[in-house]
Amino acid sequence: MLAVVLLAVVLAGCGSTTADEPPSPTPEPTATGTAPAGLGAYLEQAGAVLADVGDTLAALPEAVRGINRTPDESWSEAGQGLRRLAEELADEASRLADLRSPSGLRPVQDAVVRGLQRTQARLEQTADRLSDPAQREGLTRQDVEDEVDQLRSDAGALSTQLREALDTVRGAL
Repeated sequence: MLAVVLLAVVLAGCGSTTADEPPSPTPEPTATGTAPAGLGAYLEQAGAVLADVGDTLAALPEAVRGINRTPDESWSEAGQGLRRLAEELADEASRLADLRSPSGLRPVQDAVVRGLQRTQARLEQTADRLSDPAQREGLTRQDVEDEVDQLRSDAGALSTQLREALDTVRGAL
């Protein structure tokens, strides 16, 4: 039932127009009926971005796994690694934000974009703390690992919501 409701909302949103938006695509035949042209492309593009997000999030724990118990150069190197991953996440959030989603998926997509941007900002803060000896004071390796795991978990849960919504729409077509 949820799949039918979500598909109806997505398809209804694809047929609407406003003064600010160009007319939405015309329907095209699919294996099981008619779907808006571009919906398949959106599902494919969004899925590709989410796969990249998954790869980036999966790399987070590895970026800090090698830090020594006490702050040293390994902490600075981990900070550089987190900064690179934060940049990748920013790029992926931007790519996702640039996709023109069907109106029924827009709130979920927007929430994922905001969540990825928050995660990116927090990763940069963590990278700064690891790279600056003054900010490392009182920080333990376990604190760093826990923080990175929490960021990965939070961002992963958000992207899973969009992935499940995409799968629901695919399954309903």
